[in-house]
Amino acid sequence: MADMLIFLDTEFTDFIDIDLISIGLVSEDGGATFYAERNDYRREAASDFVREAVLPHLGQQPENSCSREELTRRLYEWLHGFPGTVQIACDSTHDRDLLWDALENGLPTNLDPKVLKMA
Repeated sequence: MADMLIFLDTEFTDFIDIDLISIGLVSEDGGATFYAERNDYRREAASDFVREAVLPHLGQQPENSCSREELTRRLYEWLHGFPGTVQIACDSTHDRDLLWDALENGLPTNLDPKVLKMA
């Protein structure tokens, strides 16, 4: 069993031509949060729904905007900073796959590769 459960949610362009737009994580105790928005996602791949419901809400905190490469670095450091083992919980395999893709250089050693699927 993991020492800390971390809840994950992502926003992405669409289900066909999927590209990560933003990612948010929060620890089960609410004491640690991570949020980042990519500034280099493929805007032309965004579905009509994403253009109407997601994109207008981005950019409210400029410090959260970063490239894919920077997001990978920040995310890896944030996850690696937890003492003990952490496990991800999410409600979509798309979220899990986008997280694994964002951690392109490999998972932090303290991250349990088994993801808890929430209904």
